[in-house]
Amino acid sequence: MELIIECVHKENPELRDGIYTSIMVSKNGLIFFGPDMDFRGHQVVEGFLSLYFFYISGLMFVGCRKYRQESVFLYSGLLRLGLFGYFLVQGILFAGLCAVDILYSGSFGAYQVFSMASLILTVANLAMLPLIVLFAIVMSVSNIALIRHERVRFANLLGFMISALMLFGSMGIFVLMYFSSGYLTPEPKNVVVLFIRTASSSVFLYMVCMLFATEARLFFVARHGPPFDRDFIIILGCSIRKDG
Repeated sequence: MELIIECVHKENPELRDGIYTSIMVSKNGLIFFGPDMDFRGHQVVEGFLSLYFFYISGLMFVGCRKYRQESVFLYSGLLRLGLFGYFLVQGILFAGLCAVDILYSGSFGAYQVFSMASLILTVANLAMLPLIVLFAIVMSVSNIALIRHERVRFANLLGFMISALMLFGSMGIFVLMYFSSGYLTPEPKNVVVLFIRTASSSVFLYMVCMLFATEARLFFVARHGPPFDRDFIIILGCSIRKDG
């Protein structure tokens, strides 16, 4: 429904001013208004989102401890550890935005709040870019040492591939900032820019969480004491000749 609100000056009735707006009521009772289709009560949505993210992070933490008790070498535990950090960060972010939105009720719209969420993630990712680039360089140097001691094969090139993804991903963020006007503004006017910023920051955050989870998992694996009640030894990287 489209509305035109006309205001008449109290002392001079000939002075008039009109405000154009639109209102839409959804099936579940939400009232959307304005050009951005804002709606009241978005603090509830932010609160439920934060609770949902905290719930998922709790499930991932429990699963991570379960797989760690079974074996520290399982990739399932590594995946859950990374997802635990990812959803925990998202939960803290939306809990903070919900608290600020409640404290300054009426000052922010739903579009502004969710735009601020993607902006905060983007700024946090930009702050971690030097660490990511340094890690990629160190991984490449380590991969060179690995190839010098062993032959060139696909498994020994994975370090280079991961480093290239990190470096190209970091460069991609700067390219988006350069060619997308308003990329680092609190409220981009272009919805496509907001969508790209939200998607790229979320994917980058997931990769960073998986990177830190891998490093943490390696720390636990290095401190793991294997049992010595076996009568055989498996040496990785060695082949068995025809004579056995």
